Amino acid sequence: MTGKQKFSFFLLAIANITLLGIAAILMVSHLAYALLLLLVAVFTTGGGFILRGRIMRRNRMSS
Repeated sequence: MTGKQKFSFFLLAIANITLLGIAAILMVSHLAYALLLLLVAVFTTGGGFILRGRIMRRNRMSS
C-alpha cells in the first residue's frame, strides 16, 4: 500500500468510527435512525473496498 492509500484508508476508518459513535448515541433515543446510520456505514465501507479493488486491479494491468 502506498502512503496515499494508507491515508485514505485511515480517513475511512475515522469516518466509520465517527458514524458508529453517532449511531450509538442515537440508539439510546432513536433506534431507527441508528440502524439507518449503521446501514450507511456498512454500505460506504463496502463501496470503498470494491472501489479500491477496482483501482488496484487497473494499476496491476497497466504495470
